[in-house]
Amino acid sequence: MFVTVNGKILPCERIGHQFNLGMIRDDKIELNPLEIARKYNQYYNKVDKQCLSCANKPSCIQCLFNLKDIDTHPICFGCMNKEMMESVKRQQFDFMRKHPEAYREILDTTITI
Repeated sequence: MFVTVNGKILPCERIGHQFNLGMIRDDKIELNPLEIARKYNQYYNKVDKQCLSCANKPSCIQCLFNLKDIDTHPICFGCMNKEMMESVKRQQFDFMRKHPEAYREILDTTITI
C-alpha cells in the first residue's frame, strides 16, 4: 500500500494515481471495498483470455496496472504462446552457459525467503 502526499491510497508506488483505492482525509479514511472489487474485476476480465492462454503464467511479472489501454482494450506484451516461451528459455539457458559468472552472481545475490 502507498499513500500519496495528497492522501490517495494506491496499491503500490509504481502505478498511476487514476488507480487509487480511496483517500485519507483529515478526519477519516474513505474506502469502498465493493467499488474496489468492481474495478479490479473489470480490469481482470479484460485480460482474462490472454492470461488463460499464456505459457508464461507461472513466471508472470506483468503488473495489470501498467498495461497499455487498460481501460479500453489492454494488451499484455509479456503474453507468450508455448513456442515463444521455449525460445525465451533457450535464450536464457544459452546466456547462462556462455556467462557462468552471471549465473554465479545471480545465485550469490538472490535473497530467498
